[in-house]
Amino acid sequence: MVVFFIQGISIKIEQLGDALTSWKLNTFIQIYSFVVLPTLTLLLAKMLAVVSNLHPAVLTGIIALGCLPTTINMCVVISEASGADRALALLNAVFSNVAGIFITPMLLLILVGESVSMPYLTVLQKLTKAVILPLLAGQVLQRISPGVRRLRDKRKKSFSRVSEMALILIVCNTFSDAFTKGLSVSSGDISWLLFALSALHAISLLGFVGLFKAFGFSDLSQMVAGAVASSQKTLAFGLPLLKTVFAQSSLLGFVSAPLLVYHPMQMLTGALLAPSAKRAIEKSKSNSQSERIESEGEGEGDGEGDGEGDGEGDGEGTSAEVSAKT
Repeated sequence: MVVFFIQGISIKIEQLGDALTSWKLNTFIQIYSFVVLPTLTLLLAKMLAVVSNLHPAVLTGIIALGCLPTTINMCVVISEASGADRALALLNAVFSNVAGIFITPMLLLILVGESVSMPYLTVLQKLTKAVILPLLAGQVLQRISPGVRRLRDKRKKSFSRVSEMALILIVCNTFSDAFTKGLSVSSGDISWLLFALSALHAISLLGFVGLFKAFGFSDLSQMVAGAVASSQKTLAFGLPLLKTVFAQSSLLGFVSAPLLVYHPMQMLTGALLAPSAKRAIEKSKSNSQSERIESEGEGEGDGEGDGEGDGEGDGEGTSAEVSAKT
């Protein structure tokens, strides 16, 4: 809740508007999250069924992992720490979790064969209370208070530090939860999951980058935010959902294992890659600014050259006409 209130204060309304109108990119991110990722996890589960001795319930958990929406807090915090497009990450985190209420049960029915009875209203109320209301409160506060706007512009580094601290706390808390809850699988199964899910996460990130460029998108800050938003999977939404679906099954621990392994892994990966991504984005923005200044300088030079040429030509023509008359 606090993270989204801070984002509401620090993100300019114009940035949210720009992110909201980027419907092609938003659609691409959501399709990647709810179509490409479930396809990858389905293929991975089928491959592991052949090459490993993982329990079938663990393979079911891998497929279910791909059907989940993105993280909420972590998606935004990593984008902030990376210097990426926070507004884009924020909107897609909200879109994904609202859409996931309806899309995830459908995907589980299609890919796993398990029907889900979702408490739609309860989940929507939680999302509204935890995400939407704090965000709106921050936006309203910065709109009606010049002092808040001045603080936002003056203390950008302080807001960034808060997000970095939040990132560290979330990563520590995630690992703590993973160890506290424990895993119901053997050490051999955990080794297989670590290897397979690390490969899955790497492929999902690289695949997004490749498709992002292939579809003609080029903004690096949007690419980083989109890669984070589309590749992460939520524990807060996923674990209660799996408990609901497999409540009567003794295999819940096996089904939950992939999510409990993947969640801290994606947190750690995002935290480790954030500094490098931030440097790359800052360098890209600096280069773009330099190119724009050079382009404007060349344009002014051409204009002055044309003006001088025309003036000289006009002067010579006038002198010739005077001489002819004389």
